[in-house]
Amino acid sequence: MDLAKTSPGFRLRFGPEADGEAVCSDAPPALSRSDQPAPVDRTDWIVAALVASFVAGACLLLTRSMPSFLFQSMDFWFEADTPREISNMTRVHDDHYRASVHPLFSLLTFIPVYLLKHGLATSPLRAVLLMSGVIGGLWAGTLYLLFRLLGCRRPDASVFTLLGLCSASALFWFPVPNSYSWGSLSIMLALVLLLCAEQRPFGATAYVIASALTLSFTVTNWMAGLLVTLVRWPWKQAVQLSVNALCVVVLLWGVQKFIFPTAEFFIGHREETEFINHPQSGGVANVLSSIMFHTMVAPDVRFMKDDAYTQAKTDSFRLSERLTFQFSRPGSSGPLGLLAVGIWSALLLNGLWRLITLEQHLRFRLVLAGLLGFETLLHLLYGEETFVYSLNFLPLLLAVAALGAISPGRRIVVGLAALLTLCAGLNNWQQFQEATRSATQFTPQRELMTNMMQKDPDRLWPRSVGHVPLGLPGAPEGSAAYHEPGGDFSPHVPSFGVSLWLCDADGLPVVTSQTVPLSDIQQRFAPSTHPNVPAIVTQTPYYQATWSRLDATHWELRFKNYTNHIPAVVIRSVGPSGGPVTALDSDGTQIGINHRWAVKATPTPDAITLGDENRSDWMTAQSSAKSWNGESGWGYARMKFAAPSAGPDGEVRVVLSDLQPPVDGRNDYTHSPKRARLALPEPRLQASMDAQITHLMMSLVEDETRPGDPTFFYRAWHRQGSYITAALTRAGDPHVSRILSQFLASHDFAGGSGPEADAPGLAIWALTESASYIADPVHDQWL
Repeated sequence: MDLAKTSPGFRLRFGPEADGEAVCSDAPPALSRSDQPAPVDRTDWIVAALVASFVAGACLLLTRSMPSFLFQSMDFWFEADTPREISNMTRVHDDHYRASVHPLFSLLTFIPVYLLKHGLATSPLRAVLLMSGVIGGLWAGTLYLLFRLLGCRRPDASVFTLLGLCSASALFWFPVPNSYSWGSLSIMLALVLLLCAEQRPFGATAYVIASALTLSFTVTNWMAGLLVTLVRWPWKQAVQLSVNALCVVVLLWGVQKFIFPTAEFFIGHREETEFINHPQSGGVANVLSSIMFHTMVAPDVRFMKDDAYTQAKTDSFRLSERLTFQFSRPGSSGPLGLLAVGIWSALLLNGLWRLITLEQHLRFRLVLAGLLGFETLLHLLYGEETFVYSLNFLPLLLAVAALGAISPGRRIVVGLAALLTLCAGLNNWQQFQEATRSATQFTPQRELMTNMMQKDPDRLWPRSVGHVPLGLPGAPEGSAAYHEPGGDFSPHVPSFGVSLWLCDADGLPVVTSQTVPLSDIQQRFAPSTHPNVPAIVTQTPYYQATWSRLDATHWELRFKNYTNHIPAVVIRSVGPSGGPVTALDSDGTQIGINHRWAVKATPTPDAITLGDENRSDWMTAQSSAKSWNGESGWGYARMKFAAPSAGPDGEVRVVLSDLQPPVDGRNDYTHSPKRARLALPEPRLQASMDAQITHLMMSLVEDETRPGDPTFFYRAWHRQGSYITAALTRAGDPHVSRILSQFLASHDFAGGSGPEADAPGLAIWALTESASYIADPVHDQWL
């Protein structure tokens, strides 16, 4: 059966060469040989495989150079949703709500990652990074084949492939797990099908698969599949094939929904409307600059406030700022970047002219123009950080530039492309390193500390056990101070650490708060000026240290030395909740830290030393410097006192002052707590119960319970929350019980490893326990 359309249309036929499937071919068969795409032979496949292998390995090496906290931080890396996408690739019971935009991303990525994880017996994150490297390699190999099919000679195709790999988009995104590398690959596969179809016809199945694949990773990428189908088939058949592709995706989405119950349907979802005309996109000029220039040449790296910043109500850590290119001027990275922008502009302008005037590849040029126009219009209206979508633009822009390599002036175009590869590669590598350095400044101090502990295990390090949060019950997790056994202390999350040393005559520490054996430490709560924030007393055979909260911005240490050694109080970047110490200053009586904190001691220290603890002699070095600055973040300040017994009764008093006004937050626990009393002859039982209640209360974040250290557990868990609620209810405070039970009744959340079967029953049990203790008809009616 033949369905024919007169020239210059198409001819659709059934024939044996397609095994009974519908195939389409160009109606005018008399195209000159020079108009045909270059044949791809075995050599090209070998080159593509070598390129893919090299790029996959390079991606893994780049990944190792990046701070690992980037894989745990939402939006920081140019608005990348990296933690969510890693979780979607590795966990069935994660929240797969983004299937509303990436219809089959979870299904199509989970399977290969699962096979890698179990086949290589590696961790889920490692399997994801390996898979991301493989995708980067496949992308590079496909790009090379695309240029060859377009008609570029092998050296030319190699130059443009290398240019693509040196682009800002490829360099910044392939080392980071993301959905757009998969989507970009699907777009290129559709374009490769279109070029291959100029050499030999393909059946309908190939177009259905290509169209479904583009839709699977990102809804808007379906435009590539639709246009490729439309230019190769009569419009009625094109509509039918596109409907078939949609049906395939819907059926596979049903399979995905069965495996991933939280997957959202991708039709009719309206949540994305909030990103239309978003103020953080910066307007038309910034969007166009990002699409046309930042995709290839990285400008200067900037920070901007993240409008989605939250720290409490989320499972993934967010920072208040994120990296951005959106408001950077093209070429703002320096002379090399400016030169690269000029060369890229010339290549693009020439390519756009060839896109209009070239006689070859009419269908390909129509699809290319249509996709570029669609993507540009889409992101003029939608999105915040345009660079996050740059992998969708990159192959299209490279294809436009490569049109110059199959036109008059080929040598000039290829020469400019080679020069651009050098300039853009150097510029982009510098900006990539700057971005990773900037990210390192935000890396949690615990991660920096553990890395340094491996390099320098003999240095004095915090215990990292036995943390006690000291803060107002219900306050945000970031506002609490933290204490470790031995007396180490941090006044904020993150801030710095305060350590206690007893030194010999040469200044070497003999006893420190980090090295006193746990068996020699006794620790207890003591009354303080605040009913809900007790003082914490540490007693050892060598010293006594008492930390207490004076008010919202002041903490006090009282340190008594029981030995003949010289006492010293040391400020370091590591501690129970340390942070980078980049600036120190001293006037002889007071130490300033990071232009935010002030530390003053009584009596006045005999000597104050400021410096970098990465120096080999940092523990004993003496310096009269009044200030120190260092981007490394490893600054320290050591206050040494004149005699073993300093001050009245041998006591040293140190006050930490926060110079930044506190943010007034919600506090539901301002009243004096009511505690159950035990009528028992052993008073230690009452003290133990009071200490347990105090621990639980200071671990509350607003109206949430946390199963452990609030800085490590970013949400309440149903099971532990039920037990905590019931325990504090029985402790005798109906006000606390009412707040926690109402949260438990109105929030449906799971445990750290997904839904737990006993959670609903435990929640009901905790609610009934609370109701019986509260005995409030209004509360009962609310429940």
